[in-house]
Amino acid sequence: MGLAEMMVAIGIFTLVMVALGSTAVLAIRTVGQMQNRVDNATQTELGMSSTSKVLRTAVLPKQLDESTCPTCEESAVIKATTTEITFHANLGRSPIGPSLVTLVVLQDPRRAGTAVLEQRTIDPTAGPNNTYTFCNPAVSGCRVQKRVLARTLVWPTAPVFSYYDTDGLRMTATTLSATQKARISSVDVVLSAQARPGQDRWGPLTAVQRVRLPNVEINVSDTTE
Repeated sequence: MGLAEMMVAIGIFTLVMVALGSTAVLAIRTVGQMQNRVDNATQTELGMSSTSKVLRTAVLPKQLDESTCPTCEESAVIKATTTEITFHANLGRSPIGPSLVTLVVLQDPRRAGTAVLEQRTIDPTAGPNNTYTFCNPAVSGCRVQKRVLARTLVWPTAPVFSYYDTDGLRMTATTLSATQKARISSVDVVLSAQARPGQDRWGPLTAVQRVRLPNVEINVSDTTE
């Protein structure tokens, strides 16, 4: 083989290797993107499924039994903000009364740039004369059960919860009154997950679902009498 032929062969070999290298890099990026999308989809789907299931347990306390809570609000929803909702829940955990459930978005201390959606549950404590109360989570000895519903959510977080009344109108007030909370008919849940925060190449995946509260008719009839 002459020098010219050798140079041609080297040139062809170089082109082939460059093409193979480019293909390998593209394949690695494609696999990375697919894995990222799978991770994001898994977190949003699992988080949405768990969140909607818990929200549907929202209940008026007097729907369950004759026990009363002298220090509790009568409505199902007690607190409603864009990143936190607290409500009475029929989890079937106690014969005394409903549980007190809070869903809240918090920065994940174990993973910078991400957030978690956490569920906090307090069961009722029996009192005299067929009553019950809930302990104060800020006081030592109060048992609060916690579990994470979703991880790798985008932080700082955009609004996760938004609220709609019985007429289908969005409730835009920053702080809802007792009457407004009693008219909450459904909750929009928006979860955005990003397994690799801070990288534009690996963008977040967002899931949206409207969850109807099953006790809405009873709420409305009680507040309009």
